[in-house]
Amino acid sequence: MVSKMLKKIIPYTLVLYAVSLLTSMAGMEVFGWLTFLLTCVLLYSERQNPETSKVLHFFTPADAAALVFLAVVLLAPLVNTPEPYNYWDIIGRGRWVLLFIGLRYALLLTKVEPTEKIIRVVFYFACGVSVYALFQHFTGIDLLHETNIRIEFTGQTKPFPAHRSIGMFNSSMTFANSFAVFLSLPFAFFILAKKSDKKMRRLASLTATLAGLAVFSTFTRSGWLGGVFGILACAFIYNRKVFLGTVLAISFVVGLGVTFNPAIQTRFLTLFNPSYGSNSERVTMWKANYAIFKDYPLLGIGYWENERVVTDYYKKLGITDGFGGHAHNNFFQFLSGTGLVGTLAFYLFCISLFIYSWRLWQLLRLEESWQRPFVLGSMGAQVALHFGGIGECTFKDAEINHQLMLIFAMTLAIYYWRIYRPSYDRT
Repeated sequence: MVSKMLKKIIPYTLVLYAVSLLTSMAGMEVFGWLTFLLTCVLLYSERQNPETSKVLHFFTPADAAALVFLAVVLLAPLVNTPEPYNYWDIIGRGRWVLLFIGLRYALLLTKVEPTEKIIRVVFYFACGVSVYALFQHFTGIDLLHETNIRIEFTGQTKPFPAHRSIGMFNSSMTFANSFAVFLSLPFAFFILAKKSDKKMRRLASLTATLAGLAVFSTFTRSGWLGGVFGILACAFIYNRKVFLGTVLAISFVVGLGVTFNPAIQTRFLTLFNPSYGSNSERVTMWKANYAIFKDYPLLGIGYWENERVVTDYYKKLGITDGFGGHAHNNFFQFLSGTGLVGTLAFYLFCISLFIYSWRLWQLLRLEESWQRPFVLGSMGAQVALHFGGIGECTFKDAEINHQLMLIFAMTLAIYYWRIYRPSYDRT
């Protein structure tokens, strides 16, 4: 009785969670962890079910790497982190590992259907948020806040005022990198939608276009890099002609922006300029975080604890103009915070997931189903994470890693369905 009820409830919490990924940090936490808790109860109530036992035995290298990472998060403060620190706060920062595993079990133990209709709903919400972001870009108006203080003015007034869009989140960087990861999914559905499903192709095309423009309107270079390389990876994996067309389309849009928008021109031309202020500051930050790693090479100083001590390391290095905060780079953030063990575990986690995605792509590349574009979009999202993480600590933002955990969980769920349950309904 309890199992039947939970199997009816969990798909709804998953759908609400998926929509929240684009709209609400509070929704992500509420529906994500509600799904996790309900799944734990379901696992317990069905502990003697042979099918549940089979699902639990689906343990991948990605799971092993994630659990090693979590072990580092738990252990490092006990041996390395200088006082004062909040141990439970540090543990909470590694909760994405539990969420990743829980979401996968939720997907495998319930039947979330019809999946393609749910994807359409998510795309419609993405269109709405993207239009709102473009509205913010041109007007500087934040309808969700009493003042417009969260929306940064670029200083450009001609040919039109330009502001850094934030969408439904609190900062342009978070919004940019979140939608940069998401962008690969509608792009993949656009190029791979069923020939007979013109509505999906049109919706995916509209979603990808609006989401891409919304990312462009944030003036966030890490978001630009992530979004562009994510969709380029999708196009390159799928078809070389599509890749060439995508390169030309992106070049055209970027060319228009650089030519007619002074603020975009400034951001674009300083992308790889080492003497540009924020670029040189990032290099300084990386030096300090590398110095932290050298002092705590095995387990790091504690997950995110590098942010607390970085100013001390500036003094040790004789740096007078460094700024505080995270490492502004995923690799250095993990290296200083979790050491060699944690960093290797995280990147083995990512590599393992990409290999599973690639194997699925080889299996599904000639099949017309929602799973094929989703798997391609999953690979693009992973590429977006790493390219966006060159100049920004993208994985730290819960808005971004929540989204990635659902994408990763769904990727492994599809792998299980197709490899271990070949009789599964492909639609």
